[in-house]
Amino acid sequence: MVGHDSTESQECLQESLINGFVSGLKASVCTGGLYYLAWNYSPLFRYNFPAQARTALAVMPVFYTAWLNVEHSMHDCMARHAPEFVLKTDD
Repeated sequence: MVGHDSTESQECLQESLINGFVSGLKASVCTGGLYYLAWNYSPLFRYNFPAQARTALAVMPVFYTAWLNVEHSMHDCMARHAPEFVLKTDD
């Protein structure tokens, strides 16, 4: 069984954090490119959106992409290390 201090759980944690960091970097490149295009080519985005909205549109996709990837990777890794239960039918 995978406990909170087992090597499997440490490997799962490390793997999921690395996956989340990489997906966050990828999302930041995509979001940064879209932000750059919107800033340079959309007067509506530049002048009508408040700074808080522009910041949220840039930061939130990166944060949620990374967080959801960490959660998904952790779930998959822990499922791979889950013990298998065998039904005994020798009654």
